[in-house]
Amino acid sequence: MKKIFTLVLIFLLLFSIILSFTSCLGIFYDFNYTLSEDGTYYIVSRIGTLPDDVGLDFTISVTIPEVYNNLPVASIGDFALGRVPSLRSVKIPDSVTTIGNYAFTGCENLKSIEIPDSVTSIGHCAFQDCKNLKNIEIPDSVTSIGGKAFYGCEKLEYSEYNNASYLGNEENPYFALIESRNGYFADMHEDTRIIANGAFWLGEYFESVTIPDSITHIDVDVFSGFHKLTSIAVDENNTAYKSIDGNLYSKDGKTLVKYAIGKTATSFTIPDSVTTIGSSAFRGCDSLTSVYYKGTAAEWSEISIGSQNDEFTSATRYYYSETEPAGEGNYWHYDSDGNIALW
Repeated sequence: MKKIFTLVLIFLLLFSIILSFTSCLGIFYDFNYTLSEDGTYYIVSRIGTLPDDVGLDFTISVTIPEVYNNLPVASIGDFALGRVPSLRSVKIPDSVTTIGNYAFTGCENLKSIEIPDSVTSIGHCAFQDCKNLKNIEIPDSVTSIGGKAFYGCEKLEYSEYNNASYLGNEENPYFALIESRNGYFADMHEDTRIIANGAFWLGEYFESVTIPDSITHIDVDVFSGFHKLTSIAVDENNTAYKSIDGNLYSKDGKTLVKYAIGKTATSFTIPDSVTTIGSSAFRGCDSLTSVYYKGTAAEWSEISIGSQNDEFTSATRYYYSETEPAGEGNYWHYDSDGNIALW
């Protein structure tokens, strides 16, 4: 009996040591995947089932594979690893290009994560409430950071400049403007390249903004809630954007990025150089009733219109014609005084 009791004690002691060792070093779990719509890559949709009896001090480390079923793993999906309190560290492969909305939200014990330079997009609330995340590097490949991506990361160390918080990397710690608490849009660090969604607390009071020459990417909802905004200017040395009539366009004029939604004009004339209307370009614009396009109906059909532009698509549209059309339809031209007139 004494021998059995001793064996039981030894077994329990070994089990305790193994559990402690595993908790310290972390273990690896499989993932659930979703095939992309075009069938060319996989999306991590959820981490595999965790044991029911793990202790509160149990932590895991996960390594996302680069390939699954002979196809690349290119995305960490929405909510994929969210609300996994035991998650301590994550290794992301170079195959991943997007980190989805809420991908790691609520991972309270997440302390380290390396974002490879293959990633271009970090979603809305991606790391929200990762309370123990202290350091994170944003590679130069990133062009989009969703709103509240790092909200509630109490220990996260930012680079501070002029009452604003930035994240970046060793070469450029001011790469991304995450949060500005001042009242000046252009007064940001000269090394800043991208502006995250929701970066400006006081945007609702801005009547005009100027995009500095250093900015190369602006997220689609940066200007969301800028209801008084009537002019978006761009530094002439900026290589990515330009301003036309107070609205924001790509440098080549082919993409209308953002209409200044504080304008009270009821009509808007679109240059015939435009081939794309960006997502949310007209979101929040309440005054628009008529759109004049400097091209034909056939040319208009080739224009790509992004999502969340109901204010734009619901306006009456007119096509340009120098001579009075024989058939019915909505057409316009310039009168002898250079003003817009309908046929």
